[in-house]
Amino acid sequence: MRVQDAETGEWLEVEGVDAAVPSEAPRSPARYAAAGMFTPHALSSPSMLPPLVHAETQSTRPLGAQVGWEAKMEAMRARYAAAERESRRGLLQRLADPSLSRSSRMDLQVQLLEQMKAALQTHLAALVAEELEREAGRQQAMRADVSHQGRDRLRQQHARERAYYKTLIEQTKEEGHQLLTATMNDFNLLR
Repeated sequence: MRVQDAETGEWLEVEGVDAAVPSEAPRSPARYAAAGMFTPHALSSPSMLPPLVHAETQSTRPLGAQVGWEAKMEAMRARYAAAERESRRGLLQRLADPSLSRSSRMDLQVQLLEQMKAALQTHLAALVAEELEREAGRQQAMRADVSHQGRDRLRQQHARERAYYKTLIEQTKEEGHQLLTATMNDFNLLR
């Protein structure tokens, strides 16, 4: 049988070996073991303590089969490109194109405003959720403190914190509305 040396690249004659190397991996567990390979099912057997190789990480793809890295990378690039086109920056770049028709420009402007509005709502919802968590912590601290002086001190501290975070949420909401209004004004969408 002729084989090629991996280091030098020269062809060698191997005597005493009659069988040709199969083009794909053996499929039965006995053939896996004969080939010196682990079967996915044998890896999870209790005889191996502790398991050094987990069955979930072992490939069951036959040897020599195509992995399809190029197709996977192309699909990933397409997903990233679509996400970039639909992002705020991508929409602004598409709006800068002077060859856009009036209707497609209006569609992009509306899409951009809707994205901004959704981002504002998500941000406000996160701020409110954080404040609700802080309020639960404040209530727990009030229940944990048994002294009257400690409770009075906590009431004053909590009142200051509530006022600060309420102001923060209101300012964020107002700034978001101003940003939306300014963007609508830039797009001549205000009547």
